[in-house]
Amino acid sequence: MAATLAEIYLTFEEVEVAWKESAMLYPMTEGKIYRHVYAEGEDKGRAEERAEMIVAMLEERFGGDPGIVLIAARLSALDRREAYRLVWAAESLDDLR
Repeated sequence: MAATLAEIYLTFEEVEVAWKESAMLYPMTEGKIYRHVYAEGEDKGRAEERAEMIVAMLEERFGGDPGIVLIAARLSALDRREAYRLVWAAESLDDLR
């Protein structure tokens, strides 16, 4: 109930700061903060999966290279179609560095 009242009377930023400073790791009720934390988790998971897929694509094309993870991290921030196009258009990893 306190979380619900806080969401009504405080700004989102104030509630988020209080939540992060509290001992509880995740919101227990389905309010704005719960949905926000859930959405952040989903977004993070999608971004990690996209980066892992790009690593696999780069390794398939160019073999193992210590720089692939950094290249994939940069490419994963792009639109997925653009990242795909860049990976398959590159003649070497140097084209993507």
